[in-house]
Amino acid sequence: GVSVSIPVTVVAPVTTRAPRLWLDAATLSAIRARAAADTAAWSALKSRCDTYIAGPVNLPDGNAYPDAGVGQGYQGSDYYEAVLDLGLAYQALKLSDPASANAYGAKGVEVLMAMSDMGAHAQPPSTDSGYGIRFYGAGMALGYDWLHDLLTSTQRQQVLTAMDNWVAFFEQSGFENAIAPGIANPPNGNYFAGFYSASALAALAAEGEDADAPARWTDWLDRIHGRMVEPDYQRYMAGGGAPEGWNYSPFATENMIYPALAAKTAKGLDLVNDAARPFDFPDEQGPYLIHFTWPSRLTMDDRGTLYNSDNPGATSVGLSMSLAYLQAALGAPSAPFVHKYARDVRALQGDDGSYGRWMDFLFWDDAAPESDYTTYPLSYLAQGNGEVAMRSSWATDATWCSFRSAPYIANGGGGHEYFDQGGPAIVSQGHIPFLVNATGELERNTPGKNDGGTWDDQIYTDLFGSKVRDLFNVFYVKTASGDYGQAAYDPTIANTALTHYEDGGGYVRMRGEKLEELYRPGGPASGGAVSAWTRDFVFLRPKLFVVYDRTTASTSTADQWMAWHFGKIPAEDSGPIESGAHRWDAYYGSQLAGVMTTLMPVGNATKLVNVFNSGKVYRVEVRPGAPATDQRWLTVFDTASTLSDTDTASRLSAAEGNVSSGAVQGVLLQGLSSNHVVLFGTGAAGATVNGTIAFTCPAAATVVVITDLPPDTGYAVSAAAAPGNEFTITAAPGSGFTTTANGTLYLSMSATGAVTVGP
Repeated sequence: GVSVSIPVTVVAPVTTRAPRLWLDAATLSAIRARAAADTAAWSALKSRCDTYIAGPVNLPDGNAYPDAGVGQGYQGSDYYEAVLDLGLAYQALKLSDPASANAYGAKGVEVLMAMSDMGAHAQPPSTDSGYGIRFYGAGMALGYDWLHDLLTSTQRQQVLTAMDNWVAFFEQSGFENAIAPGIANPPNGNYFAGFYSASALAALAAEGEDADAPARWTDWLDRIHGRMVEPDYQRYMAGGGAPEGWNYSPFATENMIYPALAAKTAKGLDLVNDAARPFDFPDEQGPYLIHFTWPSRLTMDDRGTLYNSDNPGATSVGLSMSLAYLQAALGAPSAPFVHKYARDVRALQGDDGSYGRWMDFLFWDDAAPESDYTTYPLSYLAQGNGEVAMRSSWATDATWCSFRSAPYIANGGGGHEYFDQGGPAIVSQGHIPFLVNATGELERNTPGKNDGGTWDDQIYTDLFGSKVRDLFNVFYVKTASGDYGQAAYDPTIANTALTHYEDGGGYVRMRGEKLEELYRPGGPASGGAVSAWTRDFVFLRPKLFVVYDRTTASTSTADQWMAWHFGKIPAEDSGPIESGAHRWDAYYGSQLAGVMTTLMPVGNATKLVNVFNSGKVYRVEVRPGAPATDQRWLTVFDTASTLSDTDTASRLSAAEGNVSSGAVQGVLLQGLSSNHVVLFGTGAAGATVNGTIAFTCPAAATVVVITDLPPDTGYAVSAAAAPGNEFTITAAPGSGFTTTANGTLYLSMSATGAVTVGP
């Protein structure tokens, strides 16, 4: 390796120009005022810059992580931080303290020279298929712009040439380069995000000094942004999203928004509110971030690729802070809500290592306007990504759940979006994983241990080697080849969708449709082992979840099962439980996380699997008691914190004798203070239940949710006393109550039989 200091002589500027990228006049004034006030963020930035000055700048093949000075870090990550730190310090002191500004600026130029070195010691742009463009390309562009006055013409040419080389390589050969529009090669992945940002920033920084820069900017604006990113994100990322998981998504999110800010400061272009091709992602990602955070505010939905830590998928101070700033700068309405969220995350996580000194100094404004995000609705639909987040309240100990059902929208070659469409995840008491994302939970260190990465090889083999892909809360049918589970089929192959979403206050309802089209060997046209699967999902606030699955396997003899994953070992409980059902109590340490009851198929068999023999994640596999191609599955999850608070679940159906009219079946949930009834159609998915429905339940306060009815249709509903201190509830076509646009009837019956609209 080589560790050398690159001599740089600061000469009189060839030309003087104001920064174009992010630092407009108002922003420059703000950071200079913070420096003059010697804020904590400025002090930290200055201290970091002083460590850079205290040592050499090492070339890419030198010491990557020196104690003093600058090394490249991971594929340019530390160069990126250093050049932004130093460039920002230079601009902050340029007018008030030119001597200190020039000292920081000179070191920044040294870093730029190391980054742009294309000789024997350089990191080739081809390294790791162009991964480093997110640091080298974007960092050189920002450094070139912020330190422009200090660069000689020769130095400028070196940086311009290096930026061109990085962008040109990636566009031709980089991983996820998405050189042609179209979902088959979607512009949705962390590699592409780095290219998207770097290519825009480089073109804007170089304009006026590189003859090709105007054409590159036009190409970026019209083709890369206009024909690839904008239509893809407006459709498949509408409402926000993080399909690759929260290891890669924070920086990818920032890189997908940075060009919009640069276009505004350099060109006066408003990409977000462009009437012809609006780009809503910068605004919508804020509410998405908030809603897909666990109630504790410490953890994000832990799907997708994560790496071991005490808290994989931890909320990111850097992302929340940068997103709040970027949204405010771009005029996004959600900015005040995200700023309040960022303040809360900062208070909880402290300096979590997710942000640099430059970011804290530039992006955090302690006096920025704030709004209370806990006034947001209690559920959120990201329609493009087919995801719903729902919670019982905004309290930090609330019940929370996520559910997703959509084709795969991330670049399949990356392998970071996992195979869990149709799979829910449930969090109990604000922070306890109950129904877990198994991969995220396996990566979570056991307290006091560093064991989260122990099963990385097994996870990889399961997903990409053996391809059984059985780590998710979904339906499985074993194939003759031994490869089963879902594949990364995009919207050109799969028509999977999330439909019937509605939040009725006391309940949230949704449906995952055409989930079978995600299964191998080749999607819907291949005649795979999973012929049909539709999942209906109902959340009854504050703590109950009812899951109703309609499935069809290719043959009745195929091994088919429903998989449910829990953190720590669950225990089968003998009661109270209905015949032909099973109940499992899931603990997290000594604390009850929740209870699962498997009501259908009647006579189902359950099997406990210690995943990878980890003693950390357990799967309960539910199999039909009798072979059949068509099955109905009914499962209830209850996030009660004590067994005494758990609802008792029992079936409602014609076979049980408690449904006397109508093609419906479902569950009665008897709780300490009130009961719930949820009914679904017995027919195929999409079939409407017509005519009169009648069922019997105890004479107690009961909330009733009936699905699969005709939409926007009137019903007359009554409750009549029945033997055994029960009521027979009848819903017949008529007047008095009206179904929702999704065909849901929401009712409330008092202990005396008075029926009203649901609470």
